[in-house]
Amino acid sequence: MKYSTEYILEQLQLYYTNTGKRPTKHTFTKANGYISSWVVIDRFGSWNAGLQAAGLVVTIKQTANNTWDKDNIIDYISTFIKINNKYPNSSCTNTPSISTIKRYFLNWEDAYAQAGYPKIEWDKAKIINSVLEYYNTFNSIPTSKDFRANTIKYPHSHIINKLFGSWNNLIESCNLPISIKNGYGLLTKAKDGHDIILLFYQIYLYLHQHVIQIYQLHQKNFQILNFHHHYVK
Repeated sequence: MKYSTEYILEQLQLYYTNTGKRPTKHTFTKANGYISSWVVIDRFGSWNAGLQAAGLVVTIKQTANNTWDKDNIIDYISTFIKINNKYPNSSCTNTPSISTIKRYFLNWEDAYAQAGYPKIEWDKAKIINSVLEYYNTFNSIPTSKDFRANTIKYPHSHIINKLFGSWNNLIESCNLPISIKNGYGLLTKAKDGHDIILLFYQIYLYLHQHVIQIYQLHQKNFQILNFHHHYVK
């Protein structure tokens, strides 16, 4: 019997209405009075795609007992990447082990590719193009933090350091002006005497701030000890 798309979606929604739970392939197949889960997969391409079409929340844990098959793994990878903007691996929570991955794929990279997210083989030219694309799209020079926030679209920092030596070297290779500050608020490159003076001034401010904090901490401890000596004994 051939079911209409509307009927298939109604079946998924009816299960949710009757049970109050999002159906998994396992629970939907075991329940009486519903179509087979494979009807859903055949119509929409995957189980999670059917749930999404029915307006039901899709989670990255696919089944009640967390069993994995190729369809589940591909859905998991796709959902994980959309949520986190990075690739999953076997160290992530509720993720298939490497032995499970190799049961259905050559390796994680093969699984990423079959999920529609092939890893980019980065070289200097591609990395420079990614920086310029970011700059032209957002009208601002990207920071290393911007790239770390999306390692699906942009290269990982360890690749940049390996090929360019530092983030600022990459920015200079793109013929863009570098920021005089890095994540610690200190100069990353001193180009002239003014920069060197500014660097020492920043170091002075940094040390001065921490000396004050240490002094205040000692003062507080001294007050506590003094109170204890006079009023507790």
